[in-house]
Amino acid sequence: MRVPLTWLAGATLAALVGLYVALPRDWGGPVPGPKTYRIVLHDGRLVSSPPVLDVVEGDAITLSVKSDKAATLHIHEYEQQVVLPLMPDEEATAVFTASRAGRFPVHVIGIDAWHPEVAAIQVHPR
Repeated sequence: MRVPLTWLAGATLAALVGLYVALPRDWGGPVPGPKTYRIVLHDGRLVSSPPVLDVVEGDAITLSVKSDKAATLHIHEYEQQVVLPLMPDEEATAVFTASRAGRFPVHVIGIDAWHPEVAAIQVHPR
């Protein structure tokens, strides 16, 4: 007895769809929810925390920053919410919401003539 090829293809497709529905999926992105990151800078360069801070659109973000030199930290496209004056060896904190998806550079101004990117915030779509 021969099994028709269309029946075999249909059964395979049904099994694959069943597995897709039944098995958990991890897309590799961060879990939605509040995020807290601590950044430490030395001479305007990142010495702690990951260089990319992964969050999900809509997350509340707490960003604590400590620098050995006076400077100003800001996040591109979030300047209206996050501009942190940094005093030597004092911790500055900003709390804001990741309101739109994208990759946003975190820059330090005032330590030298450059405007270095010290980290980036990667906001994944919800």
